Amino acid sequence: MDESAATSYTAAVFSLVGVSGLCVALRLLARRRKGTPLWWDDLLMVVSWLCLVVGAVSIQLSVANGLGHHVADIRMEHLEIILFYGTVIAPAVTIAASVASKISFALTLLRICSTGCTEKIKRVIWGVIISLLALLLVAIVMLLATCSPIEKNWRPYIEGHCLGQASSLHGALIVAGLLAPSCFLPTLSR
Repeated sequence: MDESAATSYTAAVFSLVGVSGLCVALRLLARRRKGTPLWWDDLLMVVSWLCLVVGAVSIQLSVANGLGHHVADIRMEHLEIILFYGTVIAPAVTIAASVASKISFALTLLRICSTGCTEKIKRVIWGVIISLLALLLVAIVMLLATCSPIEKNWRPYIEGHCLGQASSLHGALIVAGLLAPSCFLPTLSR
């Protein structure tokens, strides 16, 4: 079969890595040219980009082993590699990259806000950071805890059981419902 999305996967992933890498490099260059020292937000942005690179390499390893090709063209001995890198490693590190970039932005806001913001605004920003960290932890636990034993996520033929997609969706909705009030509490206390 000639159906293949492998080239599209590779192009999309590495285009994202390239553009985001350029943005991070420009940010660091601007800091250097301006003569301002790097701060935690800059370090976290670099860590976020490195997580994105690890995710891209994981997806590329999956593509090299058959991801993106028709199921009839995938060799069964490569299935475990595709599942491990494509459904466990890549999602985990890209979730971490996404959360790290958002926390980096929140830290930038805290730095900008260090002299001109009220304590209430600073508490709201810290609340967002803590909520993002909690969400990261929950997302990665949900990613790994869908199957028992955990290896069943990438070894579908071993003994064990996995939750259905509906269960994962229900779990995500419960987490969102628990975190949603934290978005509105600061405005209610005015």
